[in-house]
Amino acid sequence: DAAVALGNTINEMDKYYTQENYKDDAFAKGKTLHQTFLKNLEAFEPVAESYHAAIQEINDKRQLAELKNIEEREGKTFHYYSLAVMISAKQINNL
Repeated sequence: DAAVALGNTINEMDKYYTQENYKDDAFAKGKTLHQTFLKNLEAFEPVAESYHAAIQEINDKRQLAELKNIEEREGKTFHYYSLAVMISAKQINNL
């Protein structure tokens, strides 16, 4: 719902500015749309952060499984260490 509301507001803003309707109302609707946009963005941010965190968790597990598979197939090759460094860098970055 938050994403839909935000998307609808963005579409309405796009139409308002593309059609140059701001010239007719001295930006009155633009100011209202801006406030609506901020309200919708505030509602959307926690949803987006939760979604991002879930995707990152899945990706982290997948990368660790892939690292294990590479080690079993190839040993600790350049390919293995390339992925291991990327995983470590991400963990350090998240501290």
